[in-house]
Amino acid sequence: PAKRIDRLVARFRRRLTRTGQLRKLARELYDLLLRPVEPHLRGRRNLFLSPDGDLNLVPFGALMDGQGRYLLQRYGLTYLTSGRDLLHLSAAPAKRTGQTVVLAAPAFGGGDNAGDAPGPSPRTRGRRAFGMEKMTWDPLPGTEQEARNIKRVFPEARLLVGKLASESAVKKLAAPRLLHLATHGFFLPDRGDPAAHRLASIENPLLRSGLALAGANRRQAGDEDGLLTALEAAQLDLWGNRLVVLSACETGLGEASVGEGVYGLRRALVIAGARSLLMSLWRVDDEATRDLMDAFYRRLRSGKGLSEALRQSQLEMIENENRAHPFFWAAFILSGDWRPL
Repeated sequence: PAKRIDRLVARFRRRLTRTGQLRKLARELYDLLLRPVEPHLRGRRNLFLSPDGDLNLVPFGALMDGQGRYLLQRYGLTYLTSGRDLLHLSAAPAKRTGQTVVLAAPAFGGGDNAGDAPGPSPRTRGRRAFGMEKMTWDPLPGTEQEARNIKRVFPEARLLVGKLASESAVKKLAAPRLLHLATHGFFLPDRGDPAAHRLASIENPLLRSGLALAGANRRQAGDEDGLLTALEAAQLDLWGNRLVVLSACETGLGEASVGEGVYGLRRALVIAGARSLLMSLWRVDDEATRDLMDAFYRRLRSGKGLSEALRQSQLEMIENENRAHPFFWAAFILSGDWRPL
C-alpha cells in the first residue's frame, strides 16, 4: 500500500510540525510498517532502519504501538542508507586523531536583520526557502551558547563563530574527527512554482540544499557566497571523520527517490567520508535543540554509543511536559555508526 503510506507520511509530518495531536496517525503508521515484523523484534534492543522513498522523512522513534509507547521508548534506532552500510560499518574505523570542530552563529552580514523579506525565525533553524535573493538569514543566538556548551564538554574543540564560521573555513577542514555545524539549513523542493527561487528548478538536487554560513546575506557572486550547497559539501575532506552533527533545520531532507535514498546534505556528507550523521527532519526549535545537543554531548563524552546517547537525551525530553511532544525531540535522527566515538 505504497500510496496509502505516502499519504499517511505527509499527514503525519504536517501534524508533527504544527505540534498538533498525532497519536492516531502515529499508530496507523506503526500498524502498517512495524506490526507485521513484531514477531522478529522480540528480545531485540536496537533496530537498524533503511527506509525507502518518503519513509526517509519519517522519524520512526515517534511511531506509537497499541500500548501508547513510542518506538524510541522500546528500541535504540539507527538509520542506514542501505543494507550495504552494515558491511562498511563492520570494519573498524580508521585510527585518525582529527580535531573536534564546532561551527556556530555565523555572521551572516548585511546587518543580519536587514533585508527585503524576513528570514527564518531566530527560534527555528532553516527554511524551505523560495525567493532567496530577497531573503535574509536572521542571527541564531542560541547556537553560540550551544557551541560554548560543547566546548565545556570537549575542551579541545576548535570553535568557529561569527565571521570565522565561513564557507572557506569549512572547505579547508581536514578530516575533523567530530564536526558540529549549528546554523540555518535550506532545502528547495523541485516544484513547478512560478514564485519559487530559480534554484528550485535546477535538476541536480545537491544544488538545492545546503547551509547558510558567514556572509550569506551579502549574496556575493562566486564560489564563496556564504551558502554551502550539498554539492560543495560532497567535496569536503571527511575521510576518517566519526560524526557530523547538522544542528540546523531540515538537514536530513532532500529529494527522496525510490530505491536511491535521499539526495541532499545527507547523501553529500556520506560521499565526503562522514561515518555517522546526526541531522534533522523539520524546522527545529532553537532552545530545544540547544538543550538536546547539550545532553547528547555529555552522554557521548561519558562513553555512550552515538545511538544510545541520542536516545537517552530524547527520552529525557519526553519526561519534560513542556518538551514531550515529538515536535521537540523527534526531528533528530542518527544515520551510520551507532557505536561510541
